[in-house]
Amino acid sequence: MFKLIRHSKVFKKAFSVLTEEERKVQLEKIKVSDLKMFEDVVDDELKLNDKNIEKILELTETFASKTVFKKCSDFLINTSKLSNKEKFEIATKFGIYELKEEDSETIYVLSEYEVTDDCLSRMDTDMQLVILKDRVKKRENAMKNMACRRDEVVDKLLDEIEEKDEKIEEQRDEIKKLQALLREKNARITYLECREEEAMKNKKIGSESGKSTFDRLG
Repeated sequence: MFKLIRHSKVFKKAFSVLTEEERKVQLEKIKVSDLKMFEDVVDDELKLNDKNIEKILELTETFASKTVFKKCSDFLINTSKLSNKEKFEIATKFGIYELKEEDSETIYVLSEYEVTDDCLSRMDTDMQLVILKDRVKKRENAMKNMACRRDEVVDKLLDEIEEKDEKIEEQRDEIKKLQALLREKNARITYLECREEEAMKNKKIGSESGKSTFDRLG
């Protein structure tokens, strides 16, 4: 019994403050199985594990035991193999906020678990500071990523514009060549048409001149 009084405020109060009748009423509310489990944890006969940690934390509230609560906190932070999200949910439920910024392995997954403002308001100042710093860091990283993506998009667009400009310039050069070729062909056609017209005139003049000579001879 002395051990229970030393590790539980409930038992300490029951045997130092309450009357015998009050003590009897209070102790009758305690389940024998819960008391046995609590005693086994205090005596190190029951080892903490990921399956019983939540139940034992509930017992620390039932028996108001800081020593067992500390033992559970240490297990959850340093030994438990639960996922970061599960750890954080348990920590939030039972008020385990003994995390420090340098404890990278036990920072209850600020990156995996979204902390609500209501949950944040119930934490101690150190934990709030860790989470708020993490939020700021995430926001800064998000802004950097957005800036990088924006720069990548801009660079890509500029490259595409430059490529299109080069193609347009090539097309313009091709059009100029075709236009020059067309002018050359038109000039050639015009020259040939003029030569043909001149030849026809000369032929006509020759024909008329021959006829006139023939008439005079006749």
